[in-house]
Amino acid sequence: MRDSGEEMDEVIPGLSASRSPGASSRGLPLRPTPSATTFLNVDLEIRSAHRLEGLVRALAPGAFALHEAPHFACLELSSWPTCVEAALTEFVGLIQALPEPARAAWDGCTQRRFDIGIQAGMGPSSSVFPVPEVVIRQLATVGAELAFTVYAPGATAR
Repeated sequence: MRDSGEEMDEVIPGLSASRSPGASSRGLPLRPTPSATTFLNVDLEIRSAHRLEGLVRALAPGAFALHEAPHFACLELSSWPTCVEAALTEFVGLIQALPEPARAAWDGCTQRRFDIGIQAGMGPSSSVFPVPEVVIRQLATVGAELAFTVYAPGATAR
């Protein structure tokens, strides 16, 4: 059986499918849509009027850049957290441990956003992904905002 992240050439009965990037000569391969709504990951999006490469380097090896431009970066944790609380807590720990020059760069950012990625599935009818009060307080201590991106069933996360 193939890993759910691999491309598939046909639709499995009873599973909806989405088109994967990259076409073959027979058309686009199909990928199964998760049956349950699931937590994907947390992205850290930062913007600044100043260059961010020093801050991005200071967050490594605990986090890595998915996208980096002079004044914008989108990072993920190097670990693979299994829940929202663990991901946010780990990110906050990295920020609190920054050396002074990198922490000054963090504090100077015009945007400090933790974006929680959720893949919507075909069920259940509702899902809860709690962010405990203690974690919300930790986010406030580092001056960060929280956002949620919910990917529709069949949509491929960025």
